Amino acid sequence: MLSGCDFENVVDSAFADRVRISNAQPPEGKVGVSYLFRITAEVKNNPNDDSFDYRFSLADGTIPPGTLFNVHREKGNDYAEISGVPTHAGQFIFAVSVKSIILEDKKENEIANDEDYPGDSPIDTDDERLYTIIIFD
Repeated sequence: MLSGCDFENVVDSAFADRVRISNAQPPEGKVGVSYLFRITAEVKNNPNDDSFDYRFSLADGTIPPGTLFNVHREKGNDYAEISGVPTHAGQFIFAVSVKSIILEDKKENEIANDEDYPGDSPIDTDDERLYTIIIFD
């Protein structure tokens, strides 16, 4: 038994230096009403968390018709969004994946095409999370 330890800190330490997609759950939506869900990632317990560039992608599944999966790239603060105006009710299950790259490595190597750069990261650079969005009439 771990006496005197905070369970959350023990878990965070066990998964240090691994990119993780946030576990925020998508809100429910309504047909014809603007919808927005933001997906972020981080490398916990890493003092250089702002030095990572995250590459999000829709890995599998279906998002609600009328919405789009968009990736926003803001130096050190990348995120993905599902936004739009849903046109059909239902339950939509999809997976989002993320890869991380250390920005300093990219700069030093003068990479011309980010999409082809695998990175030189000392961390576990991949994560994937399954989400469900429910849209009502």
